Amino acid sequence: MEHDNEVLTVRFSPDGNLVATGCKYGEARVWHAGSGEPLIETLSHFDDVENVVFMKNSQMFFTTSLGGATLWRLPYVPKYTLLKEE
Repeated sequence: MEHDNEVLTVRFSPDGNLVATGCKYGEARVWHAGSGEPLIETLSHFDDVENVVFMKNSQMFFTTSLGGATLWRLPYVPKYTLLKEE
C-alpha cells in the first residue's frame, strides 16, 4: 500500500474487506485488505485528511480535514461535502 505522502490515518471497514488511508496534502485512498490492491487511487481534499470513518455497511465512509467532512459511497464515488460554518 504505497503512498506519495505521509499517512495520517488508517481504518479498516467493519466487514474487514477494505482499508482506507488519509494522507497529508489532501489524499485519501481505499484498498482491498486481502490483496493490498488499490480500489480507489486518490480521493481529494483541500487539506490534510485527518480521519476516516466507515459506516456499518462498509459501503460509505467519511473523510475529514480542516475544511470539513466528505461522505463517499462505494463502489461509485460521488461525494457529498459538509462544509463547516465560517
